Amino acid sequence: MPADAGTGPVQRWLDPDAMARLSGLHLSSRHLTDGYRSGVSRSSRRGASAEFSEHRQYAAGDDPRYVDWKAYAKSDRYYVKQFHDETNRVVTVLLDASLSMDYRSDPAGATKFDVARELTALLAWVVLRQGDAAGLAVFDGEVREVLRAANHAQQLPELCRLLDTLAARGTSGVCQALGALSDRLPRRGLIVVVSDLFDDPENLNSALRQLTARGHDAILLHVIDQAEEEFPFEEPTRFLGMEDGADVPCDAKAIARQYRAEFVRFLTDLQRLARDHGVQYAIARTDRSPANSLFECLVRRTTGRA
Repeated sequence: MPADAGTGPVQRWLDPDAMARLSGLHLSSRHLTDGYRSGVSRSSRRGASAEFSEHRQYAAGDDPRYVDWKAYAKSDRYYVKQFHDETNRVVTVLLDASLSMDYRSDPAGATKFDVARELTALLAWVVLRQGDAAGLAVFDGEVREVLRAANHAQQLPELCRLLDTLAARGTSGVCQALGALSDRLPRRGLIVVVSDLFDDPENLNSALRQLTARGHDAILLHVIDQAEEEFPFEEPTRFLGMEDGADVPCDAKAIARQYRAEFVRFLTDLQRLARDHGVQYAIARTDRSPANSLFECLVRRTTGRA
């Protein structure tokens, strides 16, 4: 759950205990991406051999040694130099903000969207801490917000402020968002999808094929509510569709066994798709700490067990 609303965006989405839990881990890539070899992150030191890449505007916390004073003399604005070894790896989180993500079975617990936003902030913190560039794309039926990947000092506060402004709305379009994002990214990188993955498996198959064909690596971080998996309902119940408004009255106890079997099939299909395309699949349940779910995901990725 996010911290008290009276705190700042970074403090709201990044719990100190969660950061301590993840402090010894890093997010590795499984295959070659532009300028990056699997399992090896770039050095945070800039040597004489570092090749200049581009300018960006100075942000509080940037090292003043890399201010371009010639650019300042011409424009009266502060710019810092970026080097190719600063941008060797780009990690973009694709965050699902559709209405289905607003579900919670426990009125006192977190929604899937709460958990997804906390996972997003923690992922960005891990990526930026290891010196790589983190970005964010938010989608429902289409990509609606984009924070361009960067690794400067203000990136994490900007990302957390964006998380604060978001509300779940609209229908889900995981596959459309994956396709749009893979087209928009200027270079190969790692895309982490944080979503309940409510989409047609065949569409997802096509989207993952397109993504990997363009050289991107990917992680599917599947956010589910415990009730979606366990289906604890036993009384006659009316189920309301959060995105399509469907109203389905049924005898919950009578369909429980069939529902659970279908949900297991759904998870199995997702795992198979991920395996077929060489991407990682991990589950984050809303009744578990997001930090613990992410910890397990990163450990399995580092050890090659997923």
